[in-house]
Amino acid sequence: MGSQFRARWNKLVRRLPSLSTFALYAPLLVVLLAFYSTGLIRETVFPPYIYLSLALLLMTGGVLGLRSGSLPVLLTLVLGELSLAITGQVTWLEATACTTVLVLSATAIPLIARSRMLALSAAQSRLTRQQLETRLNLGERLSKGATPNPAAMGSQPVTTTENLVRNLLLPAKKALGARSATFYWYNDEDEALVPVESTSDCPELLNNSSISLKQGKLTGLKTRQEPTAFRFSAHEEHYLPMYKQRMQVAGVMAIPVHLKGRLAAAMIFDRAGSDPFFLPENVMAKRLGEMVEESLATERRLQSSILLSQQLRMMDEAARQFANARTFDQVYDTAVRYAVSFTPFRRAVLAHRVTSASDEFEVVGVNRKELSGILGKKYALTGSLCQLAASANTHLPANFMYDIRMPQPFGTEMGLELEADEPCVLLPLTIQDKPVGFLLLADSPKPIVHDDLVSLFLFAEYCAVSLVNAEANKELERMATQDPLTGIHNHRAFRQRMDEAFQRAERSKKELSVLFLDIDHFKSVNDTYGHGVGDAVLKKVARTIEGAVRKVDFAARYGGEEFVVIMEETPGTGALVMGERLRQAVSRLDIADIDSRTITVSIGIATYPVDSENAEELLQLADAALYRAKNTGRNCCQAA
Repeated sequence: MGSQFRARWNKLVRRLPSLSTFALYAPLLVVLLAFYSTGLIRETVFPPYIYLSLALLLMTGGVLGLRSGSLPVLLTLVLGELSLAITGQVTWLEATACTTVLVLSATAIPLIARSRMLALSAAQSRLTRQQLETRLNLGERLSKGATPNPAAMGSQPVTTTENLVRNLLLPAKKALGARSATFYWYNDEDEALVPVESTSDCPELLNNSSISLKQGKLTGLKTRQEPTAFRFSAHEEHYLPMYKQRMQVAGVMAIPVHLKGRLAAAMIFDRAGSDPFFLPENVMAKRLGEMVEESLATERRLQSSILLSQQLRMMDEAARQFANARTFDQVYDTAVRYAVSFTPFRRAVLAHRVTSASDEFEVVGVNRKELSGILGKKYALTGSLCQLAASANTHLPANFMYDIRMPQPFGTEMGLELEADEPCVLLPLTIQDKPVGFLLLADSPKPIVHDDLVSLFLFAEYCAVSLVNAEANKELERMATQDPLTGIHNHRAFRQRMDEAFQRAERSKKELSVLFLDIDHFKSVNDTYGHGVGDAVLKKVARTIEGAVRKVDFAARYGGEEFVVIMEETPGTGALVMGERLRQAVSRLDIADIDSRTITVSIGIATYPVDSENAEELLQLADAALYRAKNTGRNCCQAA
């Protein structure tokens, strides 16, 4: 029984108005009861303005959301007018008319206002559905590999956001009851809005005219995050920058679209007639701006991912180029060619250390002809921006903008000077915190941020490793082609150079001479003074030969105490003159441990094509001429 009673009681309570509901329409009930009670007591007819005031009160309460159309309010209206008619204070016709007006004020007009709000809410729901459909379509396109062009990221607007706006602009215009709707990209350099998409019921709309934000009411869009509504006098014509002539306008709604705190775009709606934009439209406009901001941020992230993917592919290609590089020139070319591919910079300069034991560096690579004048120039770290970057082991400047208080990258005598606030970055190429080289990038058409250079820092590490590998390859090549005792080329290098020189001589039909030199009585020097003195003699003779020949000539140690010189484009007479010069230079050598003995050489000479047209035979003839020189008294020159 108790449970049944509680269930019935709860059912009855649920049917009764709640306290919050009563609190909403109780003030109206009090006003109505006082109104009719006063009329009945005073037995007077109320003037028309009293009914008008009551109607306005009921209508305002309904618009503001009070439940003025609730049953107690309507009942009070009907009973009050019925009482006045019964007491004879008003006729039944007047009572019926007044009741009808008051009931309509309490119910019909608020319902119309609420219907308008429901229509706006439905329009917002359609916008949301349109956004979802657009994003689903975008996701489907992305899944099929249709991605925006990352090259347009710097200065051109992104196409996917434009597609979203194109799909939303017309529904938003209808939902807001606007005459025209236009979407603009913001150009930061000109501080102007550039139109992209528009839809309008008016043929006077300017589709290609930019709007300056340097002055005027729209200037606040650059900093304001919320939509801004402007009201105008509907009975006058006003100037709007998006129209060809003055127009009648009730209101303008400007919706800013920001990206990372900076104005990126804007949407502008204007409304004709006499109704400006109110709070519900502001809420819808704010949501519309948020949708475009989300789309723009998503697309920029997508573009960054695509750009990073492309940079990684270029990084992989650069890494293969570095791996295949065996000479310094190949490393230098790869470094300056690929460095500008990762960033907006257009100039690249590469400096490499002269030796691993010195602080002197040389400019070895540039990517532009106008920079070729600094190639080969050397500089010391002291007093340069390179010194600061090397000591800090990080890129400079930190903000990628050159400060005139800083030293120049390679000093003041290189012929390369950066200007104040010029975008640039100097990267130290270090291995184990020791600088191997420096990479300077400059001349960018836009300001640089850290995200633009993420791949470049990894590239700098590749470049540093490649320079060290090239140094190691050069050292291995030197060891493979250099005689370890005398420091000049060895027999292997001689054979390679001889083949190349002979092929050139055959193609050009020019003469080629070969000189064989042998130190006289060298065995007795070793037997008398020891092998240490013999090694010293070999070193001095090698340095003498290398210093006496021309730069285009090639000197090498053939083996033992024998040396050989290749002289391209040289006839036999010229080779004989060179042989005499070498013989005399060696005879003048002063050996500290051999005071009483003169070191001399015997020389044999053979010339192509006079003596032979075969490379091996030419060497044999030069060797035979050398033995003739030895057999005829040594310290002389003999031609084949």
